[in-house]
Parts: sequence; structure tokens; C-alpha cells
Amino acid sequence: MEFKCFVNGSFRTNSYIVWEGESCIIIDPASEYPPMLQELRHLGLTPSHIILTHGHGDHTGGIKFFREQFPQILVVANEKDREFMLDRRASLGSGDITADIWVKGDCDFKAGSLKMKLIATPGHTEGGMCIYFEEDGILFSGDTLFFSSVGRTDLPGGNMDKLVDSLRNKIFTLPDSVKVFPGHESATTLAYEKRYNPFV
Repeated sequence: MEFKCFVNGSFRTNSYIVWEGESCIIIDPASEYPPMLQELRHLGLTPSHIILTHGHGDHTGGIKFFREQFPQILVVANEKDREFMLDRRASLGSGDITADIWVKGDCDFKAGSLKMKLIATPGHTEGGMCIYFEEDGILFSGDTLFFSSVGRTDLPGGNMDKLVDSLRNKIFTLPDSVKVFPGHESATTLAYEKRYNPFV
């Protein structure tokens, strides 16, 4: 599995393309960002899915753009963010955003040869989730976990108790060796966060 990060949008969101062979997904397309499309074209990749770690506008702003470029693409999100994503004010986005596939709780997910676990991590939003590639030891944490920090919980749907519970009882049960690639700022490891994260 290979991936590349693109920092884009007004809030400098980390959007990712992830691929293995011809299989490809996009994680959290923040904006209409031509360099991301150019890289997909350069690599000869046609993404099959957009997977959202949550429904905030700075993680969903590019959905329409990539749907236009790849009409077959399917959007995947946690069902608990369904109403949230439709609401422009709550989601701080365009509103009227929906998914093609709504997942419930924790589940295994496959996109071609890409195998991942979608882990429900409510707290930043009710439908927040992390994307875990177990074989590669890589976690895309969205705005659930940052380097030495966690996602804010003072916006609609946020709850610090739920966020801490998601981290302690789900994410921090994963191996220390897991590398974490968040929705903003720099990468980290679970070993570091388990030891030094002041919020958990």
C-alpha cells in the first residue's frame, strides 16, 4: 500500500490518496485541488471510493469536484454524521452532502485490493471514524487524534468524554508501532501519543 498527503483548503487539511496496484481511494477531499487530480492522472489511478473520517466542511469540500472527475466514485461515511452533513451550519460546509455507503460502528472495508478497518471514534463529531490499514500499521485518524493533541469538541456534535473514550478504548488498544496520519498538521505514532498526549 502506498499513499500521498496533500495539504489543501482554507484550514490546511491533510487529504490523502491511497493506492495498491490499480486500487485507489481518496480520504477527506478538502477542496477542489487540481494538484491532487494531476497526481491521480500521473499515476494512472481511478479512485473507487472517497472515505470520510467525518463530515466537517474542511474534509468534504472536494467531494463534488472529484465526483465530477470520476462519476463512478462512491462516498463512504459513518451513518451518525448523516444529518450533520446535510446541515450547512452544523457541518461548517456546503450542506446537502450525502454518502453512497453509510457504515455502522466498526467494520472491515475493502476497495479492490485495499483492505482496511473503519473504526467508529465519536467525539469530534458523532460520526467520526478512523481508517486503519492493519497489515501496513497505518492509521488515518482524521480529527480524532493529532500530534500531542486531539480534535476540538466545542462544535456541534462534539463531546470530549466520548472522544477520550474512543481514544483510550479503541485507538490506544492498537499496537504502539502504528503510524498515525491525522487530518491536520504532522504525523505521529501511537507509541508517542500513548505516552505523551496530554488529553488522554
